[in-house]
Amino acid sequence: MKNQNDYQYLKESPMFHFSLHAKELFHSNFLAWLGMDPDLRGVFINVLTAGLGIDEDTVKSWGTEFEVLREKDNLDLVVKAQDHVEKSKRRNANDRIVSGQWYVVIENKIKSVPNKAQLDKYADDINNKCGGDPIKVEKFLLTICESDIELTSGWRLVTYSKIAEALKKSINHVKDPYKKYIISDYVRMVEALIDILNNEEVNMTCPFLFRPSRMLDELRIADLVDKRRAARIAEIYTKNTGLNYGSGYTNKQSLIETVKRYGDISVGIQIQGSQYRHFIMGYIKENEVADRSNGFLSNTRKEFRDKILMLYPDVFESSSVRGENNRPFNSYDKNKEGETFWYQYVTIRPDATIKQIMDCISEDMKTADIIFATPSHKESN
Repeated sequence: MKNQNDYQYLKESPMFHFSLHAKELFHSNFLAWLGMDPDLRGVFINVLTAGLGIDEDTVKSWGTEFEVLREKDNLDLVVKAQDHVEKSKRRNANDRIVSGQWYVVIENKIKSVPNKAQLDKYADDINNKCGGDPIKVEKFLLTICESDIELTSGWRLVTYSKIAEALKKSINHVKDPYKKYIISDYVRMVEALIDILNNEEVNMTCPFLFRPSRMLDELRIADLVDKRRAARIAEIYTKNTGLNYGSGYTNKQSLIETVKRYGDISVGIQIQGSQYRHFIMGYIKENEVADRSNGFLSNTRKEFRDKILMLYPDVFESSSVRGENNRPFNSYDKNKEGETFWYQYVTIRPDATIKQIMDCISEDMKTADIIFATPSHKESN
């Protein structure tokens, strides 16, 4: 079985185990090494052209003096180059030989893919940080697997399979046997990782809760799969519901949420691990939560659990939630100066599907619209 072969290769690969220390930084550092090593510049140029798809004439116009920068202004990988105008293309002798600067910015996303708002923010940061006289900034989002994310602000998505193909085409031009072996091993590692990740199917009929296999646990990439899986579910939900979803990973658990703003409070659904949460967030004291939630949260956590179980008996567990006989609401940041996140939750059943959870969220957010879209809770832009 191919996946078993991939698993065995990764389990025995020193390079793969080295990469586990910093799953995203490792790959950025590897690409930077290709670009900064004089013997491997030709390989790196092929990554830029055949891998990323940058026009070959453009890369040729940079000459050999381009810079490869790591963690420049918190950007993962930056190629900075001077654009040289060939003599044959100059209109007269007074034309500048150097016409401006090119920047290639690579944002490396191994675990997850940012949403549209994050991409727009990244683009703004890049425009501010890439100074000088740039004639063009090329922005690439480098991911392990394909994604349906909406690309904006000039971003182009490239998968590591493209990088691996470009490296394979260049490998025979590497003279140093040790460097050649490192590149070959890297390609094999990336291909095995892609195969394993692509085997983790995500569709409407799949269980919502992630249960890692023994293979993923042993390779220590269950977190990678869980976070990418959450990002994929968020994409599916956004595409099918008209709501905007985000995803993340915190406290060793994936997180998915959708939120709307009504006046001075935010209201939404958040799922962390197996907890399905209704929440409101704002400058709200504990004794004000029940009134401000208008029924979106209940007077007690048990009352909330019973209400959700009555609405969706086949989706959630009937077992009690932790600490439900203590304070009526869970919270984050209630002792800090910012807005407080108040929530109540119910536990998702192991057999609940991705579609079932999507339908529950859609119905509950319709309820939120009815509750909060009133003159006193007018949604703000």
